[in-house]
Amino acid sequence: MLPSQRVLSTSSTKVLGARYFGSGGGSRGARGHGWWVNYRAGKGGRHLQGEYSHLNIDELRAWNDAVFSLGSQFVYMDIVTEPLHQEEGGKDLDQKRLVIELASEVFPRATANFIKLLEIESDGYQSSTLHRVEKKVGLMGGNVWNNKGRCHESLRTPTSLTSMLQDEKMVLSHIPGTVTMLSQRVQEIDSRFLLCSEHAPHLDGKAVAIGRLDEASLKQVQTWESTLITHNGHPSTVQLRISNCGVLDHEPQESSAA
Repeated sequence: MLPSQRVLSTSSTKVLGARYFGSGGGSRGARGHGWWVNYRAGKGGRHLQGEYSHLNIDELRAWNDAVFSLGSQFVYMDIVTEPLHQEEGGKDLDQKRLVIELASEVFPRATANFIKLLEIESDGYQSSTLHRVEKKVGLMGGNVWNNKGRCHESLRTPTSLTSMLQDEKMVLSHIPGTVTMLSQRVQEIDSRFLLCSEHAPHLDGKAVAIGRLDEASLKQVQTWESTLITHNGHPSTVQLRISNCGVLDHEPQESSAA
């Protein structure tokens, strides 16, 4: 017994003991003896591996492949890296192309909105930026109107200035490379989207995934997500601007993003 516990009541001793040794019992901790070894080995299930430990990415990818096989359309975005400081100006701007496959058969309305925003010259994706970096999740874009999101005017609901009705089923999983439309309200989307660089299962059932990046484009997005210097989630040294975008007439053989 500790010296400080000798003069305390039994109940006080129990409280003090809990403070010294933790609720899990001594050196084992709440997660049990040897938890770190089990965690590194991928054991322990939800208790150690987390809420989404039961998900198998290969199975989710196979499901997504089946959805895209029903019918898809390819689009592109040319991204220019612009320096935000004058001393870095004068150099040739680096440009990468992102190729996106849209599940147009399963999501006809959502993909139509995305394509229309790619094709229009004003209040569309052209000249907008990938304005936010969510570490270990992806890159956000789509602020096309007054630094906010707004869907194409032909699809806008009568009760909203910015959103369209979205009641298509959320059947795609947010595995790495998924392109998803963000939703502020239930069954509504606008122009804002997220390019997933990592597995984001917390978005399943909340955001409307409508497409996927090809392999080279995914690697480029992962490079930006992991290397860009940010302040409060926004790039602070360079700006990723969409210089050109549109629809591809045929399935590309390879991407020029690398």
